[in-house]
Amino acid sequence: MGAGALEGLPVDGWTFTRRMGDVDIYRRSINGSEFPALRAHARIKASAKAVYAVISDYDHFRDFIPVWSVNQALSHYRRGSDML
Repeated sequence: MGAGALEGLPVDGWTFTRRMGDVDIYRRSINGSEFPALRAHARIKASAKAVYAVISDYDHFRDFIPVWSVNQALSHYRRGSDML
């Protein structure tokens, strides 16, 4: 883990990349892909229900993550969605 990374979090092959505000960014390679997997860790002062309501609103993902270049839910499931 790099300096400033949240203590005690499992990294399982993830490499700490940088801190952006209160968010720690990790990355790791994906076999056969030119794009890495990204993972972000942050401590959020909100209930789990409130956080889930925001991050599972897939049809409006781009409204709160403006750098997301494509926002299309390919399919919805009870526990998530496949996104493009």
